[in-house]
Amino acid sequence: MKIVVSEWAMITPFGHGPEVFLDGLAAGRSAAGPIHSFDARGIGPAIAAQVPPLPDSPRDRKIGLVRRAGASLSRVRSNAWIHLGVGLEAAHLEDFYRVDRPDALRTPLDAAPWSLAEILHTTGPVTIDTSACAAGGLSLLTGLQLLREGLADQVVVGGVDAMVNPLGYGGMERLGALSPSGRARPFDRRRDGLLMGEGVALFVLERESPQTPVLGRLLGGASTQDGYRVTAPRPDGSRAQVAIERALQDAGNPTIDWVNAHGTGTPLNDPAEVRALHNAGLRVPIRSIKGAIGHAMAASGALEAAATWLCLSNGLLPGTFGFSESEPATAGEHSALPRPSDARTALSTSFGFGGQNVALVLGAP
Repeated sequence: MKIVVSEWAMITPFGHGPEVFLDGLAAGRSAAGPIHSFDARGIGPAIAAQVPPLPDSPRDRKIGLVRRAGASLSRVRSNAWIHLGVGLEAAHLEDFYRVDRPDALRTPLDAAPWSLAEILHTTGPVTIDTSACAAGGLSLLTGLQLLREGLADQVVVGGVDAMVNPLGYGGMERLGALSPSGRARPFDRRRDGLLMGEGVALFVLERESPQTPVLGRLLGGASTQDGYRVTAPRPDGSRAQVAIERALQDAGNPTIDWVNAHGTGTPLNDPAEVRALHNAGLRVPIRSIKGAIGHAMAASGALEAAATWLCLSNGLLPGTFGFSESEPATAGEHSALPRPSDARTALSTSFGFGGQNVALVLGAP
């Protein structure tokens, strides 16, 4: 059974739509800049990779992103299952001043996918994945399983997040997760933290038929859990390695041409990920696009799957913006420069707080 992407929609820090996303990756540039969604003076570097301002966006910007992206989808059937990876935020900083309204602190986590169901006029199930930075990737894996098991004929999957606000950005700064320079350097020896991003990527998944347009192929996937620490990956990468190996097996052990890595640019993530990839037998080009579009948290796996499919379809191997020189712990085939490629199959990995790991095997049309 072959599962394909028949339609997609995305909004990234480069702009609205797949064309501008591909153009930004092909140019090897970064979308990072001063924060425009709130006054961030005095909070870390006050730099993020944000989507262009959305007119008339609701206070929960995830809803605005989903509605604007979802409005361009036209193949969605009324019985489609919607399953999205969404951010964990359930409140906004200003809500904590409204002590007379305790209900104001209970913003529904599934508001964005229900808003998508409303504009698409679907009557199928609406479910969410809230597994932190792995949520977008796990959404695609769930869609793959629903279709394989015959529980759905069509699934709208993806991820959305918009944590560049006082509560989200300030929280990451307090954790010490942000790069003081405001620049992510994945796999580089000078890496010192992540660049925050945001965005949405939506995919219509279905079983392939002669009438189905094919934008990309979802060949297989798997997930595991570290069982280690909430805010740090297992240093030896062993559970991520298992996810990678199971994903390859699930896809029929195809030849992997390159890896779109989680690659956060943090001291702990990058060495653990390189160990996992190398121990799984993958010594191929490793790339991370987080230096270009930032770490979009719950949306990151979906945005990176979109980037992978776009690159596979257009003969591009993206660069890792911010990379210059590796160290022994992160040594591999890295490059900051995008270049032409005839790759047909790639692996996309996502790892989340709490130890969530997901690996997806993605194919060209």
